[in-house]
Amino acid sequence: MQAGGQLQCVLDVLDAHKAEAIEVLDVREKVAMFDYMVIASGTSVRHQKALAEYLRTDCRQRGLELISIEGLEQGQWVLLDFNAVLVHLMSPQARDFYDLEGLWTP
Repeated sequence: MQAGGQLQCVLDVLDAHKAEAIEVLDVREKVAMFDYMVIASGTSVRHQKALAEYLRTDCRQRGLELISIEGLEQGQWVLLDFNAVLVHLMSPQARDFYDLEGLWTP
């Protein structure tokens, strides 16, 4: 699946399961490891864990392979690597503290 298809799959799943504050960063000009970074939040740690599981299962059903997942046990910051798309599911507190959007955008 091409990068654009991977991104659309991730966005569809996040939208369908009510993720909040979804941001897409196009990082193709900055790194060679992936094309897009998606940052989103859940309403709670439980919601973020559920979003990660939905991404894992729903995207697999659409033919998108999950390379790795980190942080699922704690749920404050879950990182999912879909090859061309890197997904950060972050609590609002972690998101404010680490400010990935500010780090990756000019």
